[in-house]
Amino acid sequence: HKLATWSPLRLNAEKIANSHHFEVLMGMIIAFNLVVMIIETDQNASCMGAIGSCTPTWLLAVNEVLLVIYTLELFLNLFVQRSAFIKVTWNYLDCVIVGCGYTEIIFNA
Repeated sequence: HKLATWSPLRLNAEKIANSHHFEVLMGMIIAFNLVVMIIETDQNASCMGAIGSCTPTWLLAVNEVLLVIYTLELFLNLFVQRSAFIKVTWNYLDCVIVGCGYTEIIFNA
């Protein structure tokens, strides 16, 4: 069995990544992110035509924290799944979301 050759660290990471509690936590984070996106969209719509960004600093900070959380989840799955990572379709979506997040940070710098 593959798990017999895994390190204790990888076994513990697998328990976390595949636990119901972790999935619920990530679902709650995604729902919170949706609320943040709605607030950000309303904020940006209210200052259409303004010069510069009118996004509050706290919103930018929350977005960066969420990006770090998504990045950690991505690396956790990569660490656990290794070569099987490319066989899970959801991982592609995670990569695109995280990649877009960092691209936005780079272009807004």
